[in-house]
Amino acid sequence: PVGTGEMEELPADLVLVSIGYRGMPLEGMEELDFFDSSSSTVVNEHGKLPGENNLFVTGWIKRGPTGIIGTNIMDAKDTVKSVMNYLETSVPVAGVESQGRDGLNDHLGAHDVKVVDW
Repeated sequence: PVGTGEMEELPADLVLVSIGYRGMPLEGMEELDFFDSSSSTVVNEHGKLPGENNLFVTGWIKRGPTGIIGTNIMDAKDTVKSVMNYLETSVPVAGVESQGRDGLNDHLGAHDVKVVDW
């Protein structure tokens, strides 16, 4: 694109800029073929990473830097549906007892992650 030199001033109380997003792989993702460097996204089917794992993604790292807030909401719902399907169909890991929300809160607290709830 080539600028025209024409300027327009719009009054605004808030301006948000989101330019230049490019997803980056977490350590180990490229070796596992989970990251598509051409699209800067994580390879997934409805948010679920391929293979026998419990890994999920949503948002731009799932589909690329496109859309608006409403797009993210629909995208997250798609991933949540995959998570729920996984939970309904997965076989519990032998010798591992689920501790539910309390276990999650304990784990996050042990790693200095502040839990925020409503």
